Amino acid sequence: MKSCIDYARATFPEVLSRFENGLPEGAELKAIVFDDEEYTSQVTVWTVDGNLIHGRVTRMHTINGKLYAPGDTISINKSEVVDWYIIHQERPAEGNMIGKFLLLKQDGLAAGACDPEDIEFQRFRFFAQDYSFVPPGTDGWEMRAPREGQDMLMLEKGPGPNELNTLSSTRYKFPSINSTQELVNTTRGFMEYTPEDPDRYTLIEHEIVPFKQKETVPLDFNRLAMCVVSRQVIADKQAVLLESGDNGTLIRETQTLVCVHPTETDRAVVLNYSHRYQPGNRDSEFNSKAGQVFDSIAFKTRN
Repeated sequence: MKSCIDYARATFPEVLSRFENGLPEGAELKAIVFDDEEYTSQVTVWTVDGNLIHGRVTRMHTINGKLYAPGDTISINKSEVVDWYIIHQERPAEGNMIGKFLLLKQDGLAAGACDPEDIEFQRFRFFAQDYSFVPPGTDGWEMRAPREGQDMLMLEKGPGPNELNTLSSTRYKFPSINSTQELVNTTRGFMEYTPEDPDRYTLIEHEIVPFKQKETVPLDFNRLAMCVVSRQVIADKQAVLLESGDNGTLIRETQTLVCVHPTETDRAVVLNYSHRYQPGNRDSEFNSKAGQVFDSIAFKTRN
């Protein structure tokens, strides 16, 4: 991890300057040090005094021979910092090179030494308990509190009137699936859409097709996962248009990736990417954006 530690230490002075000048509301800076067993320990930074950083420990660790419990105050020297982490309320976190590297190795996405120039460090990857994926971007996207049962929820207001993009991920308990056709049939029942008010809603399109990651993805393990994509287009003919307050038509186009986890075979990982727009304002790149998100999915390969 030396090259990533060197990178983190080289960028830490600029991060401390940002902290002292004031981070965005709700943001927190974590200084990361090794404890006495060489595990990473996060310190929530409160103040900086010369070469000393004062804050509190977030978990139980023994550091420099002293046992700290969660919430205990601590002072560390800047020279002890091996990484840093800025947590934001409504957008992805920054930093955490070591943490990202360990998670990437866990999901089979990194081989060899930690490389700060690797493409995976230049983009945001969301890690859940046993899977991960890369959202379509961070600019304009906001992290929201997940709804009950969800692992992640992000929203983006598009450039068009009433345009809204939504990305979420969830895990579901599924029956035993033994073939792609069984997964198609199960997903069809799982995704079946019957408009409660057919005078208002119209199902324009619904198809379910098998999905395989592109051969350029160097992850043989991930190709063991059975996956399908459900595509739906639904028209709401009585939607309230936010700009005018009048009623009009809005289209909701959704692509949903459903994968049976390669090892937890009674679990399905579901990525749901939707695009809401007024007729004539569809994002022509929606299909490719959804495909890029789905291609990035990876599964935890070991404990």
